Amino acid sequence: MVWKAWKAACASPRLAMVLVPGSRRYLLKLVGLSGPCKSSVTLTVKGTLVSDKDRRHWIVFQSIHKLTVNGGGVVDGYDETWWKHPCKITWKKAMLARLSITASGTSPNTDGIHITRSKDVQVTNCKIKTGDDCMSIENGTHNLHATASASEAWEMTTRDSRAEVSGITIDSVQLYGTTNGARIKTYQGGSGYAKDITFQNMIMYDVKNPIIIDQDYCDKAKPCKAQGSAVEVSNVVFKNIRGTTVTKDAIKLNCSKNVPCHGITLQNIDLKMQGGNGAAQSTCANAKWRKSGTVLPQPCSSKN
Repeated sequence: MVWKAWKAACASPRLAMVLVPGSRRYLLKLVGLSGPCKSSVTLTVKGTLVSDKDRRHWIVFQSIHKLTVNGGGVVDGYDETWWKHPCKITWKKAMLARLSITASGTSPNTDGIHITRSKDVQVTNCKIKTGDDCMSIENGTHNLHATASASEAWEMTTRDSRAEVSGITIDSVQLYGTTNGARIKTYQGGSGYAKDITFQNMIMYDVKNPIIIDQDYCDKAKPCKAQGSAVEVSNVVFKNIRGTTVTKDAIKLNCSKNVPCHGITLQNIDLKMQGGNGAAQSTCANAKWRKSGTVLPQPCSSKN
């Protein structure tokens, strides 16, 4: 049914829309929606699309120019099958708006939005609650702008053994009870760069690590062997960030000894301990930073 409707819309010389009606659930097997189409097509989902499970791919769009997906319906992945097979789609340009993405807080490797090898991406007005990264940004991402987002399990991450990431702006985000807030992490032994990154106008509610850069990230059970190379982190701005932390180290700049992070700016920061339980502090290692305006806690009040 969906394929026939799509085929007709794709063949239309005029603007066309495929409608999934509301108040119903639709069990779908693999659906391939292919182009090229003769005009712009809108897929409006008002009902609920449900996966029949056990599939590496479910709804596949390919060779389509000017596609719009809207409607306020639900795309239900159904269960843990999708935890093991995260969706990683490469777009040259894209805009993601007004999405609500939810997964169990105990679900592993459930990135809400994963962006890699993409340019000029905009993310606006999204609510994300997952068991892992709410948004992960990896190699080949340039000129990303995310604004007016809210989450209950946010981890803003730039990662990869080889990274070329630049022009990232995270603006007007609210974080609720998350493990990490404005975060950059790069693997030990990596190469490349993560530069021109701005986190601004953020409100944090009971976040464990509000501001953190970690150039020595290790995801092994045992400590990783020290390595000489690292992804170069530079020109990073943390601006207009306030809220509460549940740990004393509200600011952590843990940078590489051989490739120190530099051009780090802390501007107008106000982070306090949850419930006024003592004073928050910050720790630094191999970081070249400067502050502007009032910054609390005092930057690098202790060193690792």
